[in-house]
Amino acid sequence: MPKKIEIRIPLVTWRDGRPRFFPAPELRKAFGIKGEDLRHPDGSWFTVEEASAWSEAKQDELRTLRQKSRGQTPARSRRMAASLARASGLPTLSQVVTDFCERNPRMLGKDVIEGKKTRKGLSPKTIQNYKAAARLVENLEDGRFWNELAAALTPKNMEILLDRFEVKHGLAQTRQLRALLSVAYAHGIRTNLVLTNPIRHMEERLPTLAPRVRYGSIEAIRKLVAAADLVGRPEVGDIVIQGVWFGQRQADRLGLLESQMEQNIEALFRQRKKGGQPLLIPIADIVASRHSAAQERRKDWRVNWPHVNLDERQRRPFNGQHYTHLFQEIRTAATYGIWRMEDGTLASPLPKDISLKKLKRTGLAVLAYVPAWDAELPPCEELDGFRDQDLRDTAVTWLARAGCDTSEIASITGHSLKSVNDILKHYLGLHPDLARRAIGKLSAWYEEAQG
Repeated sequence: MPKKIEIRIPLVTWRDGRPRFFPAPELRKAFGIKGEDLRHPDGSWFTVEEASAWSEAKQDELRTLRQKSRGQTPARSRRMAASLARASGLPTLSQVVTDFCERNPRMLGKDVIEGKKTRKGLSPKTIQNYKAAARLVENLEDGRFWNELAAALTPKNMEILLDRFEVKHGLAQTRQLRALLSVAYAHGIRTNLVLTNPIRHMEERLPTLAPRVRYGSIEAIRKLVAAADLVGRPEVGDIVIQGVWFGQRQADRLGLLESQMEQNIEALFRQRKKGGQPLLIPIADIVASRHSAAQERRKDWRVNWPHVNLDERQRRPFNGQHYTHLFQEIRTAATYGIWRMEDGTLASPLPKDISLKKLKRTGLAVLAYVPAWDAELPPCEELDGFRDQDLRDTAVTWLARAGCDTSEIASITGHSLKSVNDILKHYLGLHPDLARRAIGKLSAWYEEAQG
């Protein structure tokens, strides 16, 4: 009879050709580890190679648990896990994600066309979000999950990864990471890097984000624009004004071209997120005057860009991420106020829990105290946490307060009627001027009906 072949893999017990994990009693008692069958969500059992990869990852996990229980650093075990992964020849999570980011055509912004099948390239914003999520998971727990074997990240282990990521970075970033991992593993299946997509078989689903609906008062928007002008970044003030008076998303404002501004009379937008939905919006006087001032500031530039909104220090179109950071710094300065010091420089007092880097792009000095004299720009607490995206909700709310109905609002902002109503239902009861106008209309109707 042929000699029976024995497969020996640490932590793995083979029974009838099926791999299982039976933890030792001390592991159950000390760490609450339970036994498990080594198989995929579709019911198929791990191959020898997959069981070996799982074993190496599990040994690293147990080594980390023991080190933590002794108060030791897990950095050495992380490096060892990465070395084992490279030696095994099997792909790690980092390789799966990197391969997707560098080779997938949609991630490179290209359309995928196969016969009648068409998939549009990912938007620059989505690409940026995916890359940001990749960087964050790379640094999570010293690269523990980043250097893990891709096959070892079962649905259960993925839930652990996402849970720890959410604890550190919040739900919004975690949803971005989950989306990235799902498409990266799907790409890995097509390129034969991995066999299954663990994200597709996770039992737990991430909750949806609570809708964020916030608007700025007239005073708050004025102070935000004044802060931009005061620190020498009037182009940011221009974009803020456009956010309220055009009601368009940040990407559409940053991508606005001079050819779309019909002689400061009308602006033609084609919303990127809506598949190019056209909107012809009359240009308000406040927008036109700031646009003319911007053109005057740039009249001596040697390079004339076609964009309406430009980074005037770099003399080029805004990078979306750079603009976001710059907006946040100006918002922070407006929130805590801006003081002119005795030497003529501008400074803002920030609480100790806010990083000193928060003002590095504005050039403002950071104070550890509030000066005794009056501020050049008094603090505006209402702006705390205000975002550029809130300008769009501000536009909807201001239009409603001005007496516009939902169809008129949608014709400006491009929202669906449902989205307009979802935004307004949070605020209509907060505005007495709306109630006064409504009662005025009711009284007029009543008087007319009485004759």
